Amino acid sequence: MREDGQSEVMEMSVRWVVLAAVCAGSLCGMAAEVTLDASVGEPGWSCGCNAWTVDDFPTQTSAEIVAEAGGTLLLTPLAQEVAGIDADACLPDVQTASLLVKLGASSTTVATAEAVPLAASVSTDPTLPLTFTWDFDGDGFSDAVQTAPVAVFSYPSAGGYAPTVTACDPEGRCGSAALELRVIDTAPQAAFDVVSPPVAGEPVSFADVSQTPGASVAHVGWDFGDGHVSASGPSEDRLYVHEYQAAGSYTVTLYVIDSRGQLGRASATLLIRSG
Repeated sequence: MREDGQSEVMEMSVRWVVLAAVCAGSLCGMAAEVTLDASVGEPGWSCGCNAWTVDDFPTQTSAEIVAEAGGTLLLTPLAQEVAGIDADACLPDVQTASLLVKLGASSTTVATAEAVPLAASVSTDPTLPLTFTWDFDGDGFSDAVQTAPVAVFSYPSAGGYAPTVTACDPEGRCGSAALELRVIDTAPQAAFDVVSPPVAGEPVSFADVSQTPGASVAHVGWDFGDGHVSASGPSEDRLYVHEYQAAGSYTVTLYVIDSRGQLGRASATLLIRSG
């Protein structure tokens, strides 16, 4: 309990105190948050920090200020002295304000194995260095810690994920943000057609008609079933030729790797006739 004189100073000075006690980020941890209780003769108080400015309270009375501020006012060390607050008793318990963090991605629906850039933005002093802790799959465990606000991650399996980032500044203020991502399976849909008569001793043409949603074909491999295999980049006309030396039944397999490194395959039985 304060002495009556101190309480009177507090009540008479609160308007001046608010005008003098402008709370900026640099003052958090250096100022006391005083809780005023209008129902009792003396104001009670507690410690903390809030980002209020003079513009928040241009004309209100002290009672209106208390109501709009949720019953709390920020007092700088100078204002604490004027109001008769014991700064030493409060400062060790000051609670720092949280940082406002937002997390975004170029798209919330992405493909498996696709490189997904995640970007965090923080409302704080741009000169303060920040540390970003990333939990890419939302399992509650840290996957990376860095000073850059952008990270890139790829998801090997389809499903729902909630990547989270926590940003902290040197003064110990932190904030977190999360994002919901839907990862879909877009592995290449390998397929081929035989476009010439399958006759032994003659070239047999195969057309690659594979689909690679959201990507391009990077590599193509063939197993013609007779012991011959081939691997190459995609041909411009997507046609591939192989000659079988003997009639018979062969299992032909096409392998397609897309630009994201995903693999698709297709197999079919081919009957080669005698020439």
